[in-house]
Amino acid sequence: MWLIEKIKRGQRRDKDGNGTHVSIFRLFFLAVASTTISCLIFSDLWRKKMDECNQSSTLWSPKTNDEDASSEQNSIILPKSEISTQLLPMRRLPTLEELTSIPANFSCPEGYFIFENIVLPQSVTHANYKIPKVIHMTAKSRCVSDALNKHLSKWKLSDHSVYLHDDAAVHKLFDYIIDDRYGYELVQGLSLMMTCISSGATMSDVWRYAVVYHFGGIYTDIDNGPRQNYNTELISPETDSFFFVETIGTMSQYYFASSPHHPVMLHFLANAKTYLYRSNANVMINNPAVNTGPGAVKRGMIQFMRALDPNTTTNGYLEQGIYHGALGSELESELPWLSLQNSHDESNTNISSAGDGGLNMDKSGYHNEYPPVSEFSNRTVTVHGSKKSSKYFINRSALGARNKNEAWEKMNMTHYAFNRREHTGKNKITCQQHASRMMVLRATNTSFYYNKSRIADLFPRYEYEYNRSYYVDLNTNDAIIPWKTVTTRQ
Repeated sequence: MWLIEKIKRGQRRDKDGNGTHVSIFRLFFLAVASTTISCLIFSDLWRKKMDECNQSSTLWSPKTNDEDASSEQNSIILPKSEISTQLLPMRRLPTLEELTSIPANFSCPEGYFIFENIVLPQSVTHANYKIPKVIHMTAKSRCVSDALNKHLSKWKLSDHSVYLHDDAAVHKLFDYIIDDRYGYELVQGLSLMMTCISSGATMSDVWRYAVVYHFGGIYTDIDNGPRQNYNTELISPETDSFFFVETIGTMSQYYFASSPHHPVMLHFLANAKTYLYRSNANVMINNPAVNTGPGAVKRGMIQFMRALDPNTTTNGYLEQGIYHGALGSELESELPWLSLQNSHDESNTNISSAGDGGLNMDKSGYHNEYPPVSEFSNRTVTVHGSKKSSKYFINRSALGARNKNEAWEKMNMTHYAFNRREHTGKNKITCQQHASRMMVLRATNTSFYYNKSRIADLFPRYEYEYNRSYYVDLNTNDAIIPWKTVTTRQ
């Protein structure tokens, strides 16, 4: 505005003959200066807005009880700004069938075909076991080659259901765990961290903890295969959760099993959230092995054990055995939905004991999402094998390098290590800056991101442009000035 007024004053003075002419060069200089200062100020506003991010810990703000509910109550997933804190009709945790459903018009390229889920009756998969006999895998697409289909058939066990979750299924679950039927996140602050997912490995990490937490069962990497020593009886009816020992001595993250609502999964999620969100690294390089993958499992297991016994001195490198732990007061404070158990669910759900194999249903027949606090106390984790013996149970290269590379290329999947080669550290954007930027732009009615509520729409899509010396948002073509640069210039 000050620039416009300056130009007007110059024009008036020329018209009256009372002043000198404002040169084109001068106006150009003022315009450049104005643009530069505006960029710096707006970037600093994003930094200041981060304080609000940290206070709210979410990208969404639920309405109060006296506000009108949204008119779109039949939508499965609604922005939190459009719902009340009352339970909305048809708004609930989607079932596995709904998550992995295949659209009627879905088709695969020539030479590829749709992988169909194997769904057995729950009387087979959930009876008499705490851990349901349900196998979860994920890939970018449900379209598989003949080689990949033959590989996946290795997991077609006689009494197990098998679900393949593609990106669409993963995104459906993501949208719900950051905005559930009451407008809460599964772990407070999860939505901020999840806007920073720029790697398929990171997305898979977060998803595997969430899907096994809600539904229970077995998670395995898609390129894994059971070896001769693998036996389904390793998981007994009383096993609460199950991990192999990794070759590095930590619990396996490439394969694990758990009963629904196991607190160790929430510890994994909370730890992954904290490490990725607070990372000062480039948001385009998530470093999942440290922030959300095996590192989060190791740290989360330590927190799980210390929640029951604060004097636990483990470093996360565990030997074979059964370990006890709990949710703990610190993590309880990050789960706002815990209070809903008494205020909402007690009157309309039948609460059963921990480890019911996922058969805990509310009166509408759907899986109960909100277990009582007592269900999270004194739970167990079974760790099996040793660093040397782990390879005898799961073959982590069962798909084969050639078939894997071909399948990954067709599905446009890349290893996260390639991100380091593609994205320079110069003028990097951190997770906190990106999350803050999304928070501001979602509320800006002229922005590309205005009112976008699906988490996949907010993933970082930046590319470094050497001619501009900054990262550019591929959705808006805006060059992003990093916070570090702003601080230095001030």
